[in-house]
Amino acid sequence: MKVTLHDKKYVIRFTYDRYRTEGVFRVEGHTTTATLHKIQPNGEVCKEIICTTKAVCSANDNFCKATGRKIAFARMVKWLSYEPFFLSKEERKSLWEDYFREHSPYIFLNMKEVKDGEKVS
Repeated sequence: MKVTLHDKKYVIRFTYDRYRTEGVFRVEGHTTTATLHKIQPNGEVCKEIICTTKAVCSANDNFCKATGRKIAFARMVKWLSYEPFFLSKEERKSLWEDYFREHSPYIFLNMKEVKDGEKVS
């Protein structure tokens, strides 16, 4: 998912893993990881990770990619609210709109169609 923060381009990537590591042990329980990478001016994605956030599913719960992705993304947006980015409320709202546009287009369209109880044409 490509985003723009303070006139610089970044990409947020989501990965899913069936096992997580606790110390030296591998424990069953799905993990969703969101990583933030900078996009260089030539369009190439930098390998350096700026931020990583995780959502860990209990071994007793049913794994859902959409739920894990949303939790990991929410944690990243919260992290971006602080140093070094200090995103404003409007910028965070824009990130969420981008997220829903890419990962839940049907929900995003329904959010835009209805305004104050009336359909927007």
